[in-house]
Amino acid sequence: MNGCDEMFIYREGVKRRSGRRWKKMSSSGRSVSMVWVFMLILSMVKNGMGEKVVVRATNSLGENVNLDIECTVDEGPPITLIPGTSHQWNYFFDKEFICFFQWFGAQSSGYHSFDMFVKSRDKASNLSWFIKPDGPCRVAPDGSSLCFPWRT
Repeated sequence: MNGCDEMFIYREGVKRRSGRRWKKMSSSGRSVSMVWVFMLILSMVKNGMGEKVVVRATNSLGENVNLDIECTVDEGPPITLIPGTSHQWNYFFDKEFICFFQWFGAQSSGYHSFDMFVKSRDKASNLSWFIKPDGPCRVAPDGSSLCFPWRT
C-alpha cells in the first residue's frame, strides 16, 4: 500500500487507515476540538494586533502656545492643541510609535520628536503625557512625575 492509498473516505463517513476501522468523532469530541481551534485563532489575532493601549497627549507648554502634533499612526494633517487641551489615541499597539511636536511661542519654540509608546518602557495600558518645552512627562504609578528628554 503506498502513501496515497493509506486513507479512504467513504460515503458513510467511516475512515479506514491501514486496514483498521476508525469511527466518526463524537459530538463532544468535535466541540472540544472546535474550542481548541478557536483559542488558537484568538491567540494568533491578539498577538498580531498587540494589546489595546490608550495614549493621551496634553498641551502643557504654557499660555498662548499652540502645539502641533503629527504621529506615525495618524493619517491626515497634524493635530493642533490649544493650551490645556489633549488628544487621545486608542489603538492596538504591538510596537512603538513616534510623534513629532512643533510650537511657536513668545518664550520658546521647538520641533521635537518622542516615542509615545514603547512596549519595553511603558507597562501601563493608559498613558497620559504632558507635553512641556523640556520634554514629555507623565505620572508614575507611585504618583511621582516621570519626565523624558526629547528624542530629537
